[in-house]
Amino acid sequence: MTSRPGRIKQVIDIELGDRDAVEDVRSSDAFRHHRHQIWTLLRDEVRAARSAERPAVLQEAHGG
Repeated sequence: MTSRPGRIKQVIDIELGDRDAVEDVRSSDAFRHHRHQIWTLLRDEVRAARSAERPAVLQEAHGG
């Protein structure tokens, strides 16, 4: 999702293989690949949201 207003930025199909496997899915190469892909897409959105929040927090702190 994008930052304010929240919109779908991209739909990503996730294939993590056999869900009955004994190994924790989070340790698989596929999971790491998807995590990196998603974080890369969202990184700028997270930064934009944090930047938008800072002025509002500062204004509230100063009685605004």
